[in-house]
Amino acid sequence: MGILAFWREGIIALLIAVAGLLWLNGKAESARAAKWQTRSIETQAAFDQTVANYRGATELAKAQDAAHAARVERDQNVVSLETLDAYRKELDALKLRYANLRVRAGEAGTNKGNIGKSRMPEVSNPSGGSNQGAVADFACEANDLQLRALIAWVVGQWHLNKEMESDKNGS
Repeated sequence: MGILAFWREGIIALLIAVAGLLWLNGKAESARAAKWQTRSIETQAAFDQTVANYRGATELAKAQDAAHAARVERDQNVVSLETLDAYRKELDALKLRYANLRVRAGEAGTNKGNIGKSRMPEVSNPSGGSNQGAVADFACEANDLQLRALIAWVVGQWHLNKEMESDKNGS
């Protein structure tokens, strides 16, 4: 009976050793699983933060684009209004100059027989004609004003565009 009792104690000791190894292995696997779970949570948090950063950057870029578009529109309107205002002032001065010319010519060249009738006085031009030359001169000068105003507007818009490009490249 001595040997059989020894085998029983050996098997029990072996079973206890195997159970201990399994228990230690379970602890190690639990620690490894916890480590992987922590890494997974950290990875998800980093991903969520990256998504939030991109969304924030996108919203910021949209806001900056909207502000830039508003600034461009405002500046373009300023150039347009300034050009239009200058054109209107020059055109008014031109009309006044030609009205004065017609009045002066009318005082000198109105037909005395038609005093009661309202008629446009004749303005003589150097070639000896009457109003037709003055009207043609006025039309030419008015067209010249329009072209100069258009050129000024185009140049203003071009300078504005160059300024916007340098702002974009400098930022």
